[in-house]
Amino acid sequence: RRTLGVSTLAALVAAATFMLSGFISGQVGHINQLNVSAWLPFLLVAFDESVRRRSPALGIGTGLVAVIQFLAGHMEISFYILFTLLFYSGTRLGIIFLGKREATRVLGMGGALVLMVALGTGLAAVQLVPFY
Repeated sequence: RRTLGVSTLAALVAAATFMLSGFISGQVGHINQLNVSAWLPFLLVAFDESVRRRSPALGIGTGLVAVIQFLAGHMEISFYILFTLLFYSGTRLGIIFLGKREATRVLGMGGALVLMVALGTGLAAVQLVPFY
């Protein structure tokens, strides 16, 4: 709610929509997919907060959330979540760039995103290497 600057009602509707969506509801029998999918909102908020605050510590935290979702047990959904993070971050950074014309800030945040994903992927190598 704080990250996107929406009202309490809007945040509640968004949370209920995610929680009761067809995808999440359809994973009731697939615990490993549900375990990975549950980390999506937290990953997006962690990324957004690290960009908004320009905090390296929050960037490392975002990388750790990426590790947790990789280790939750389903690689395909983990990659979908990373693609969602890529799309979301591109959209948010594009809005910042178009709104304020700060190309150096956008490039810095893009580099931070690459480091977050690299950290998460590197730490999750214990799961990714056998998967490969």
